[in-house]
Amino acid sequence: MNLTPHTHFDDGRIPRHVQYSALGNIYFYDQLIITEFNEGVNISYVTGIQLLMECLKHIGPKPFIIISNRVNSYSVQPNDYKYLERVPNLNGIAIVAKDSVSAANAMLESKFFTKAFAVFEDIKSASEWSQSLIDPDLTVAK
Repeated sequence: MNLTPHTHFDDGRIPRHVQYSALGNIYFYDQLIITEFNEGVNISYVTGIQLLMECLKHIGPKPFIIISNRVNSYSVQPNDYKYLERVPNLNGIAIVAKDSVSAANAMLESKFFTKAFAVFEDIKSASEWSQSLIDPDLTVAK
């Protein structure tokens, strides 16, 4: 099946690769991974390890950021953030929350992750924050 890649940016950037799975879709940009998980799935170390391996394969050793675009409602095992912390080139996680409940859940999750973690209302803001973590010389506020 040949699907047209979705783009998350107004500037026309398209992902280098898209991974479609039963959990959802993962969009690979240069040093940015955007996840959009399916309604009702449970994201944990057990369910997500294959996707994490896929991410590392496509990103390689360069620093990267994950943006979780929460367009659907699903559950996350916050204790499993400890496994993501062990990925040396993962600089941080941004959550794009669709509503106040999703934002509150993300803030709770942030307590389980010691690297950079922030919640945003849109992908553009999350991407700007992410770029500031990848390239500290940028003047975007952290």
